[in-house]
Amino acid sequence: MDGELRISKKEIERDACMKLIPKRYLKIVLLGLVAVAGLTKFGTNQNTNSLFATKSTPNLPALSQVKHVFVIFEENRNWKEIHNNPKAAFINESLLVQGAFAQNYHNVPVESGALHPSEPNYILAEAGKTDFADQTFTTNDLPSAANSTSSHDHLTYLLGKNNLSWKSYQEDVSGDDCPINKVNNYSPKHNPFVFFQDVSGNPPSSNNAYCQRHIRPLSELESDLATGNIANYTFVSPNLMNNMHDGSIGQADRWLAKIVPMISDSSTYKKDGAIFITWDEGSGDANENDPIGMIILSPFVKPGYTNSTGYSHASLVKTIQEIFQLSPLLGSAGDERTNDLSDFFKI
Repeated sequence: MDGELRISKKEIERDACMKLIPKRYLKIVLLGLVAVAGLTKFGTNQNTNSLFATKSTPNLPALSQVKHVFVIFEENRNWKEIHNNPKAAFINESLLVQGAFAQNYHNVPVESGALHPSEPNYILAEAGKTDFADQTFTTNDLPSAANSTSSHDHLTYLLGKNNLSWKSYQEDVSGDDCPINKVNNYSPKHNPFVFFQDVSGNPPSSNNAYCQRHIRPLSELESDLATGNIANYTFVSPNLMNNMHDGSIGQADRWLAKIVPMISDSSTYKKDGAIFITWDEGSGDANENDPIGMIILSPFVKPGYTNSTGYSHASLVKTIQEIFQLSPLLGSAGDERTNDLSDFFKI
């Protein structure tokens, strides 16, 4: 009928329901409905190019199970060059089955553009940033008074401050000095620790005893694993032929097939270890920032799991700090938008 108010069956049912809810509780009910709608809308893991588009929820209890961290850095390859590549058979047929991997891991946030060359990326993975009060790292220059920092804002300093041990195994170094110079197929640009003066001296010196104790030849890793003489934090650098820089993907894959089982077969790893394998940067030009690999192995990892959440080297720093309860969070690791890697772990 014209001019007549029409009321639907749903509206009658709604009104009947509202009469059952005291007015003083109505606001609470409505807020609850809004919250549920919000979770439905934003809880979906969307695959986008933005590093911060998908926010992960920290899983700190899972990370707390890890007591020994191993980090292995490869070089200059995009993830699309590695994933499903038959030349990287060990990575694809073993590591990605046993471990977990990130699809959207970058050296720096996508919003930041790109970061090259190698050296700043290694500094980033040690400190969550590349700029300090006395130095901004932009080159591949050797450590020196002009290319080092006196800052304590980095992982190994915080580890030592909290009575936790660290050691770096660098392929081709002699072990007879602090390796601030190139030797064989070793390059200091792939060894971030020698650019911090609290490790290598002020100025950095090949005679620095603290540096020499903590940066050892890769050839010592096997015996240290066998005896259980393993630091809380272990950083491993292949030489230029085995890290995909000068050598091939296949060559690096075979190197990983030797080193990773050496670690994963150890009692230290089996008890409470985690291995993080990543690349310093992609293979693109100075303006590109394509996804690079991040593979995680641990007794506590979700085998075969992957996600499209955005991560960067700052995520690695944040994860290591959360594992060892190190504070304050360093550089971009302290950005609330930086996701840690806890989603790959189970309790």
